[in-house]
Amino acid sequence: MGKLADAMRYVGPRKRKLKRNTAATNAARRGTPLHPSTTNTSRERLLAKNDDDGDSDAYSDGLSDKENENAVLRVELEEEKRQKKGYQQSLYNANKRIKNWHNKAMEQQKEVKKRDRMLELKEIEMRKLREQKTGVEERNAVLREEKRRLQKQADALKAKIRRIPTRIKNALEKTMRLFGEKEKKGKTVHLKEKGVVPNSIRNMLAELVALDNVPARRCVDAFKRIAGALGFEVEGDISTRTTNRVVKEAGIAAKIHVVESFKEAQGIGISSDGTSHKNNNYKTHYAGVIDKEGNQREFFLGISIAANHTSETQRDEWIDLVDSLYEIYQDSPFCSNEANSREFWTAVTGMHSDHAEDQKKLYRLLKDFKERCEREKRGEKQSMTLAAMEHGASSQTPSRP
Repeated sequence: MGKLADAMRYVGPRKRKLKRNTAATNAARRGTPLHPSTTNTSRERLLAKNDDDGDSDAYSDGLSDKENENAVLRVELEEEKRQKKGYQQSLYNANKRIKNWHNKAMEQQKEVKKRDRMLELKEIEMRKLREQKTGVEERNAVLREEKRRLQKQADALKAKIRRIPTRIKNALEKTMRLFGEKEKKGKTVHLKEKGVVPNSIRNMLAELVALDNVPARRCVDAFKRIAGALGFEVEGDISTRTTNRVVKEAGIAAKIHVVESFKEAQGIGISSDGTSHKNNNYKTHYAGVIDKEGNQREFFLGISIAANHTSETQRDEWIDLVDSLYEIYQDSPFCSNEANSREFWTAVTGMHSDHAEDQKKLYRLLKDFKERCEREKRGEKQSMTLAAMEHGASSQTPSRP
């Protein structure tokens, strides 16, 4: 049991159990040098083994005391070297652990600084939020005060509005009492002034016929009934013949107004449509105008009866219609220059119709006519320019003596 205990050793923090080092014991008995890898016992263990060995006499004869001492010293030297390596490894591991702990400490220090910085930012943000909260509370207080003031004003205005009907009623009663006679005189309408129908009455008759579809012979009667319902007295009378003449004059004025719109137009679009009734062909004509300011207006140019529904007939109807409008405009005092129908066709930029073949052909015919008008206007302009240049040249030529 003693030999087994001496041949066992425990090293390291984990106490790893090693095998028996029998080679060291045998080398000590024989007196031979030990290999470094086999010397793992101390002096005490070697001496103990020598004491416990039953063949002590043979051992003392074969190995002197000096040799035993050298063997023990070599064993101790190897043991110390091994311990040194163990201590160096332990020191290296300790330094490595210290370095790791230092790195962890540095990382934790950085994390702590980062947390401190975040905490400072949060505190700054909270300080700003507190300041904003204070500002909002102050604005809310101002707004509440403003609301209270406006509510007082609204209540005062409501009370004032409630008193307005009574004040109006009292003022009307007072006015009626003071100016009763003058009011009766002011409610009289004269259809004629010195035998002439005024412009206001003419406009009213034309609008009743054109816009409200009131027959010309009923316009005066309708006006009198409406005026009587409103408390006005109507003096005088207008015959049906005069009403018809007023409507015709209004129609001529409307045509002059249409031509004025054509002259100021940046672009004109035309459209037409037709139908038949009892073997009669009826055609309607429209014109859409865009003025210089970009405003759009649409004009109804009337209804006409055509002999047939061919494209050539429709083209001639358009040409005759525009020519008649410009003839009326040329005879009026509003025409300041030589306006003609070619101005209308040069301003036309589009046509609206269905997909019938006669309408497609009508478009081509009107397009050709528009191009011809444009060429004629350019030719006239160039001719006028050349004539002016020739006249200027002739005036500058000196006369012969």
